[in-house]
Amino acid sequence: MSRSPSSHFPIKIAVACLAALAIARPALSTGPTNCQDYRGKGRIRVLLRPDVPAKAGEPREEIGCQLQQIFLRPDRMLLSFDLYGIRQQRLAEGSTEQEYQPTMGMVIEKRYRNLDKAGENPIVATQTSIVEFGRLLRDAKSAHSVGKEKLLGYDCDITEVDTKELVEKMGGLVGAGKGNGLRDGKTKAWVATGYGVPVKLEMYTAAGNLGMSLAMDELQFNTGVKPEDLRLDVPAGTKKVSIDVDLANKDWQQHMNQDLRKAVDALNHRS
Repeated sequence: MSRSPSSHFPIKIAVACLAALAIARPALSTGPTNCQDYRGKGRIRVLLRPDVPAKAGEPREEIGCQLQQIFLRPDRMLLSFDLYGIRQQRLAEGSTEQEYQPTMGMVIEKRYRNLDKAGENPIVATQTSIVEFGRLLRDAKSAHSVGKEKLLGYDCDITEVDTKELVEKMGGLVGAGKGNGLRDGKTKAWVATGYGVPVKLEMYTAAGNLGMSLAMDELQFNTGVKPEDLRLDVPAGTKKVSIDVDLANKDWQQHMNQDLRKAVDALNHRS
């Protein structure tokens, strides 16, 4: 896997593509009633310069990460992904999200207040539900069927939609993705019939070149997921800090960062 000369751009793109599975709403929609839970593993591939032809004999410049999700209706989501060999985990329930930071050896819990007043949903684990992305596809006015295909044993309807229509409803995390030339292109999604969620998706640039793809390698619906199945896998004795985040405050991100630094410093001082 090759990396961009910029040390920050690839990470922003990767996070943006995780958020590209989301809609900026305070909570998950009801979605199809026959998807009460799911377990899935997949992979994301991002072409950093999709419209620039690769040089002969050289691989295309890209990044990728492995992704794992466990979802339980109505609002529980466990998200795990591996980026550059570091495993990230996030657990969401209602308006609270916990994130395990392996480099810090710490769990960070954020309790969001006034989530219904937020212009964007800041909870990454909630955002990345493929149930929610399926709802977004169904609501898209430009969505139309372009074929059918069987993937992972599921009959899928291949849906094409204008990416611009999706981006306009997505959260701020997709800002880097907008700059990757995908906004003016098309998105294709392989939606599992009867479940209404995508098994695979591809985003193309306006020139028709593949810019990003997500493909599920494993996906199981309605397996009887229990609340206790959704938990962070952290070492015994891992420290934890908790902060409240008021989304009614227009400068909530600045206040959140300040409160988090204070909480981490206080915990380290006590240790």
